[in-house]
Amino acid sequence: MLIRAIKRVQLVLSVVFIHYLVGLNGASAQDFDLSTVAANVNGEVITLANIIAEVANLPPEYSDLSDEYLYNNLLDQLINKVLLAEMLQDEELSTKVLIENSIRSIKASQYIDKILLDVPKEIELNVLYEETMANYSPENEYLASHILLDTKDEAENISERIGEGENFAKLAAEFSTGPSASNGGSLGWFSTGQMVPEFEAAVLALEIGMVSRPIKTQFGWHIIKLDGERLQPQPTLSELRPQLEARLKQNFLDAQLEKLREDADINYFDTGVDKAIIKQIDLLFKK
Repeated sequence: MLIRAIKRVQLVLSVVFIHYLVGLNGASAQDFDLSTVAANVNGEVITLANIIAEVANLPPEYSDLSDEYLYNNLLDQLINKVLLAEMLQDEELSTKVLIENSIRSIKASQYIDKILLDVPKEIELNVLYEETMANYSPENEYLASHILLDTKDEAENISERIGEGENFAKLAAEFSTGPSASNGGSLGWFSTGQMVPEFEAAVLALEIGMVSRPIKTQFGWHIIKLDGERLQPQPTLSELRPQLEARLKQNFLDAQLEKLREDADINYFDTGVDKAIIKQIDLLFKK
């Protein structure tokens, strides 16, 4: 999807500036001049805006670092970049086109943020939800518990104890090696396709309350009890909201792009080269 592709560019300054500035001890963006100079390196200035922009490239876990540590380290990194960049006397083609593409992506991302700010409207969400539910076909869901064991002998022994009337959940809690042991072996609700084939086939063969014979899968030996069966509940608007919003945003963007392309003067040219050449990345960096 186009939104996802463009959003890979992390320097979305309009969003990052606000996020970073608000995080600085609760201060607002109005308290700062983003053009404030933080360093001057051989005549080239590094501003507060440059530092904030660097935050956009950081993984979320870096937000746990202290403000002072983060500021000082990012500023030092920017200084190092300036010094290294100065050593490249002549701008290479790779540098030029990478900068061009980055600028286009940043601007496109900022424009997308702007036009999608109020998209979708609540009424549009409700309409799409009703349309989606009109075509909704619920699947069967199954509620099952299991006891997972390492060997066939162990499984047959537990199976005999269940047959003699011992409590399934207690045996699961005591002997099952699976993570569901603490829940008495309960796996919760699931639909077809979510379990490995051997396990699913055993479940589908059971009636509610029945317990299977030991079943072998890639995980070990299972004794399965079918606890319930139902039609999958209809999802609520709240549950589907993220997917519906994403679809409406994409539809809106697609419509905007279609209009932009119709109004634009776009000319395609026959390059006369094999399209496979675009995968030869090393060509870009050859001197």
